[in-house]
Amino acid sequence: MSESSSDRDLAVLYWKLQRSVHTNPGIRGYLYALTEILRERRIKAATLNAIGLELAVNNQL
Repeated sequence: MSESSSDRDLAVLYWKLQRSVHTNPGIRGYLYALTEILRERRIKAATLNAIGLELAVNNQL
């Protein structure tokens, strides 16, 4: 994968918010805003999924 460090940080934040949104619906607005930023930066779903899998395998989520 050839993502920048800030792109990776955004993806990690995405997964942490995604996990928390079910127990704290108030952060849904933050998740929506972050999703827009990811779209603008052209971070693809495949990249997000790969980072999410990596975090899950390493028990970081």
